[in-house]
Amino acid sequence: MVKRIKKITEDKMKELQGFEEVMDLVVDEIEQVESKKNRRDNEKLTESYKISAFLESELNRHKKLDLLYAVKLPSKIKSDNTEALIESLEKSRIQLKHKLVHKYIENDSALNKNIELLFKRAFGG
Repeated sequence: MVKRIKKITEDKMKELQGFEEVMDLVVDEIEQVESKKNRRDNEKLTESYKISAFLESELNRHKKLDLLYAVKLPSKIKSDNTEALIESLEKSRIQLKHKLVHKYIENDSALNKNIELLFKRAFGG
């Protein structure tokens, strides 16, 4: 079958020109509505992503708190050796202090030699 192409007269073209303008306005309005809808959907997706990221970080935080309260603190309470460590460090600090003092008190220590040299240069001794 062969379709015939009908020619449109100029009067019909003028009538259709107004109709074209109306249709353009309708199409533009539909496109604006669709673009607003797409923007809202994108904003919802972004907000959804933010919420899910927040929830994941909160889940990790709660897991760490659970680990702290359920495992680490009870074991710390059961076997607390902080006081013993402090005592041993205090003893080793005192022993080291005594060694240093005895070493610097000696007559031929580096400290005494440097102080002697300093006094000789400063006061011409």
